[in-house]
Amino acid sequence: DLDKAFVAFNQVIGLNSDDRPLLTDTVEYKPLEIKSLDYEVASVLENSPTVWLAEQNVNMQEYLKDMAFYTGSYRPYEIRQKEMEQVQLDVASTKKATEQATRSSYYAIKSLEDSYPGALQNVKVAEENLRITKTKFDIGMATVADVASMEKALADAQYTVFQMTVNHEYMKLAFHKPWAASGGAVSE
Repeated sequence: DLDKAFVAFNQVIGLNSDDRPLLTDTVEYKPLEIKSLDYEVASVLENSPTVWLAEQNVNMQEYLKDMAFYTGSYRPYEIRQKEMEQVQLDVASTKKATEQATRSSYYAIKSLEDSYPGALQNVKVAEENLRITKTKFDIGMATVADVASMEKALADAQYTVFQMTVNHEYMKLAFHKPWAASGGAVSE
C-alpha cells in the first residue's frame, strides 16, 4: 500500500515512480500573539463569508418583503414580515455562533500553549532516561530491550511535541479564518 501511495504521489508531482521523497520542512512553534481578543473577533465577523451571506439574505428578503406575488401566488404582508424577522434572527444567530467559535478557538489555542512546555520537559526527561539506560547498557546493567524501550519513549515524546506544534499552527490559522478550516486539528 505504501509503494502504491508513493507511485500515485510521484505521478501527481512528476517524480520517477521509484523515488521516495522525504518531508524536510518542519513547523516552528510560535505562540499566538494578538493585541485584543475583541478586535480579533470583530475582524473575523467582518471577514466571514458565512456572516456576509446571512446579511445578503436580509437584503434579498428586504426586496421580497415588498413583493406580494414573488412566489407566484399572493403572500400576505404579515407572512412576509415574519420571514423578514426570521432572516434577521438568522443573521444574529450566525454572528453569535461565529463569535463563540472564535473565542472558543482562542481559548483552545491558549490551553495548548500552556501544555507545550510540559511536553518539551517530557522530551528532556526521555533524553536523560535514554542516556542513563545507554550508560547502564555499556556497563552491563541494562539490556538491549531496555535501551530500545527508552528510545521508543523518546521518539514518542518527540512525536507528541511535533504533533502539538502542528496542531497549534493549524489552530492559529483556523482562529483567524474559521471558515477556511476543514474539520479540525491534525490527529495521529
